[in-house]
Amino acid sequence: MRAAAPATVLVVHPTLEISSALERDLARVGVAARVITTLAEIDEQLDDKPVRFIGVIVAGSFGEPIGPALQSLEDNHADLKRVLLFGDQMEKLEHPSTNRVHAVLRTPWRFKGLARALDMSLDEVVTTYDQLVALQVPKK
Repeated sequence: MRAAAPATVLVVHPTLEISSALERDLARVGVAARVITTLAEIDEQLDDKPVRFIGVIVAGSFGEPIGPALQSLEDNHADLKRVLLFGDQMEKLEHPSTNRVHAVLRTPWRFKGLARALDMSLDEVVTTYDQLVALQVPKK
């Protein structure tokens, strides 16, 4: 019997530092990440059938309107959690976009905030160094 694909979050962010940090922290909350750097790649990535996507984290500052990408996510992938990520400065969202997201995260984010934004159980979140080390030690 083939094992189910791991839960995966699509991270759409133009900055490698941020997307790498999200990838690391998503692993700590128990999900895989697939990272892309442009809004144009979203639909193509989400159409990858073997991958079990549970959510999308989109950077709020791409230098281009994100409303059309959020509209497409809502129309074509309504089952996914849609999360916007902003830096220290909140940016104004165009009005229709505000109804198309489930959560807004700001950098720096917290593990529990990341889990809450994706509607994950907080019991599964690794919040301490000891818990992280325990995950890496093989069980007998």
